Amino acid sequence: MCSTSSLVKWMSVSSLVLVVLAITNLAPAQSGSGSKRKLTQHGVPVASVAKSAKRQAPPPVTTETWQGGGSGNWSLATNWNNGAIASGDNILINLTTAATTDDQSYTIGTLTLSNAGDSVALNNNVQTTVTGNIVNNGTITMNATGNVTELYMNNALTLSGTGSIVLTSSTNQYTGQLDGKAGTVLTNSSSITGAGIVGANDLNFINSGVMNANISGKTLTVNPDACTTCTNTNTGTLEASGGGVLSLVGGTWTNTGGTIEAQTGSSVYLNSNVVSIGGTLTTAGSAVI
Repeated sequence: MCSTSSLVKWMSVSSLVLVVLAITNLAPAQSGSGSKRKLTQHGVPVASVAKSAKRQAPPPVTTETWQGGGSGNWSLATNWNNGAIASGDNILINLTTAATTDDQSYTIGTLTLSNAGDSVALNNNVQTTVTGNIVNNGTITMNATGNVTELYMNNALTLSGTGSIVLTSSTNQYTGQLDGKAGTVLTNSSSITGAGIVGANDLNFINSGVMNANISGKTLTVNPDACTTCTNTNTGTLEASGGGVLSLVGGTWTNTGGTIEAQTGSSVYLNSNVVSIGGTLTTAGSAVI
């Protein structure tokens, strides 16, 4: 009897120890499981955000460099080192002499003509939008023959370089234009010439370069945004030469350090309450302001 009683007691104690050990081991397992769940819950959103950010990243900007030789159309993919122009591509023309033709409307980034012999002629009815700065050491021509033909500036940018933007006119239809989004500021240290429309009541100007109406008997109209808070600054030259007519229409010009000039046989007109503050207004020979 005593032996049986001792055996029962020993089994009861052993069972109790096993239960305690089981409970003790269960707690860390549950704690570890919870940690894993927490890691998983926090890990998924981080990965998701990273993937989302990767999906939303803009594509890299490509620079299209002209390789079409001495002449050719922009629309021909083989004329460019990276194939056909895509929206937002930067355009680089850097041969000694390359007479290129923009034969359809594009939206591009920057536009660079590296040399005096490099040129771009926009065909009639082409409207190309530029979102980056223009460096023009050659010639950019709007070959308008009745339809709006323009470089359109979608945001503030600079026009620099030793070359010229040339606006043309056919049968007094002034459809060659350099304009942009309302309130956009064009900072110009280059040359804008010919007959057509600059500003189109949308652009404002910081001009240290030249705007020259230099086609005999035809008008270059400079028409800035005339909003009450809009201002234009000229420290360069606004002029008419070669029998051309420069028409400044509306807006306020701070002309301190700048010149508004009509050369012999040419005219400058100040229209629609245009205001000129400071600077020099000058004529030569039979010129008129």
